Amino acid sequence: MQMKKIKLIALILVVITALAIAACSSDDDNAEQEPQAPQAPVSTERRRTIRIDRIEGNNATITRDSDESNARRLQNIRAGNSASTGEATNMYLNLNRKSLLKMDGHTEITLDKASARSLTLTLVEGAFSADIMQEHGNDTYEFKAGDVTLTIRGTSLIIEYREESPLFIMLVGSGNFDRRTSLEAGHMATVEEGKAVIEPLVLSYALSDFVLDEIIKRAELLKENNVFTQRDIEYAIALKRGEIKELPVELSEELPETPPEP
Repeated sequence: MQMKKIKLIALILVVITALAIAACSSDDDNAEQEPQAPQAPVSTERRRTIRIDRIEGNNATITRDSDESNARRLQNIRAGNSASTGEATNMYLNLNRKSLLKMDGHTEITLDKASARSLTLTLVEGAFSADIMQEHGNDTYEFKAGDVTLTIRGTSLIIEYREESPLFIMLVGSGNFDRRTSLEAGHMATVEEGKAVIEPLVLSYALSDFVLDEIIKRAELLKENNVFTQRDIEYAIALKRGEIKELPVELSEELPETPPEP
């Protein structure tokens, strides 16, 4: 009799366990059939990493989410970050494995966008030079200063924004302002009423020491691309050294009067 009770209890436990398993399975099936909330699409675009190549000087910082810290060699800069230099400091940034940007002292830039195929950067103040080479064949770079944006692909250029009006100087290659006005090699652009004004690049005292330095350093490149002659480079060096006391007549604002015809 005792054995029958034990068998009956065991049978009841088996039935209860089976019913519990079936109930759990039914709940899982119902859960799978419930509609799921739509998920945001995952971006497949690869990000670009901007890296500090080197720093000359002791006054360079990186700002992330309003948190400013000292910049260091090989540090990564991502979209939304800002980079700044102070007195007597230059910072060099690798835009890709083939492209280098040099920040002058007292310069601030903001990295707005950095994807595998495009980069958008704003010059807040100061100056930088950049030698851009394509890494994937159709990369796009956008440099903003003031109210205008210069779009380029592969170029060598200088951008300066020290007072109210930015100065864009195209040394090699070309670019477009807002995809309309073209800036060709050997030309510079100032901004008036939100529009780029293009004119030939003239070597004069109006150019800063930083601009003259970057032109002189690219002497061979500029001669190879027929932007400047050797004489032009020598003139730029003399300007930088302060060896020229007066501008040549063709660059002077006070031109001699035309003599009367006989």
